Amino acid sequence: MVYEDIYFLSYEEAYYYAKQQNKRDNGYLLQICYYDGEYKESDFINLVHLPIDKLSEILAFGTYRFPTKISFAGTSFSDEIKELITNNFDENLRTTQVLRNKCNNYYFNMALTQKPNFNEPLRFFLQANVNTQVMQYISKNIADTLKEKGFDVLLRYIYGIEDMHSLKEYVEFNPHVTININHLNNDYINSEVFNFVWFQDYMPFLKDEAIVQNRKRDYFFSYQSIFTNELERKGIDKSKIFKQEIIPVDEKEFYDKKLKRSKKIVFVGSFYQKERVSSYMTSKIDTLLDQILEKGESLTFDNLKTLFDKSDIPIEEENGYFNEIQQGYIRNKCVEWLCNQKDIEIYGYEWDKSKIKNIQNYFQGSIDKSELNNLYNTTEYVLAASGQVLNTQRLGELVHAGAIPVVYDSRDISDEKEKWDEECLYFKTKEDLEYILNNNIKPKKYKSEKMLNYFTYQTFLEKIFNTINNEVESDKK
Repeated sequence: MVYEDIYFLSYEEAYYYAKQQNKRDNGYLLQICYYDGEYKESDFINLVHLPIDKLSEILAFGTYRFPTKISFAGTSFSDEIKELITNNFDENLRTTQVLRNKCNNYYFNMALTQKPNFNEPLRFFLQANVNTQVMQYISKNIADTLKEKGFDVLLRYIYGIEDMHSLKEYVEFNPHVTININHLNNDYINSEVFNFVWFQDYMPFLKDEAIVQNRKRDYFFSYQSIFTNELERKGIDKSKIFKQEIIPVDEKEFYDKKLKRSKKIVFVGSFYQKERVSSYMTSKIDTLLDQILEKGESLTFDNLKTLFDKSDIPIEEENGYFNEIQQGYIRNKCVEWLCNQKDIEIYGYEWDKSKIKNIQNYFQGSIDKSELNNLYNTTEYVLAASGQVLNTQRLGELVHAGAIPVVYDSRDISDEKEKWDEECLYFKTKEDLEYILNNNIKPKKYKSEKMLNYFTYQTFLEKIFNTINNEVESDKK
């Protein structure tokens, strides 16, 4: 169902629908419920007071999306009056939309033309969508770290009710630097503004044929080699792409609380439904992939290509589903092995859709960030299982929390510099995992200083500061 943004003449009706928190566009857009009459306190950000006599004034120069229809639910107007109100409402919206467009264009042009003064202290602008599971917290942590260093920072939270063409906040803040995660957001910023883009996920932008607006001061942090390859394919110069070796973690939040640890082992992450991994999957390939993992062999590109070639299914190294197959099958298989043990807890999403009874039995549901912190601080072992990437956000958080990382061994697949041979407990088979857990094995180096320092924001921000300083100094010469 597509939920429209509605203007209600009845507060009670508006409240009823607002509290349902109806969403569309994969959960990123939240239905707005406007209401007429007197203002009333509410905890729902999508319940918006908008007196009908001030509709044009507020909407024209505001930042909310426009309502698409008016609702008479909860009123007793005659059909004739309803028609009159609707016609006036629609006409009012049309003229107000013209004003909003002019307002948006004004701020867009302002953003393009206002040059930051680099003799002033740096101002940083970030955006975070509250509907993301991880990225909003990374953005907040970056913003908080910058504030602690004395910088002026504006973190704009996106709740899914905004007119994304509105740049009023951005223009009024007039930043020197923008930091974006998974999105470019560079079509409106002045050529002198630095834009640092961190690609953490394999976004549609990386896969499609859209042309990149290649700005002089756009710089990229690439989480995986496949992302780097796609950026280069789009014409991004190698010198503008930093290998994202550092996966920042807010070490102040995930600190060791010295709480009592239980002997349990936990896993936090989502179930990969195999039909979502690739449309090319067949039951035969599914069985063969499971057999490769059961034998302790790696899902390397060569192994996967050989398997797919025998089935006359093409697989290219650059293709996204190569990465998805690795990630999905490794994760699912490792959790299956794990659930043959005792004292297991599984958190995340959709594990109830697994057909394996043990997994369903140990699945505890989703977990929020504060609970996750406590979980990592009160458990001895945490399972980590990825494809090409070892240095994940999860690994950094659990290490800072003092848990022992039990990691699926994909070191032969990964091209990362740091692989923590002595800090992690690696397993390749079900038997390896059982041996670690049944014998209470400990890593050679527990919470090494090098590893703790690696997973911080300091190195990430130093790369940004050095890039800015070098380019600004170069321009002065």
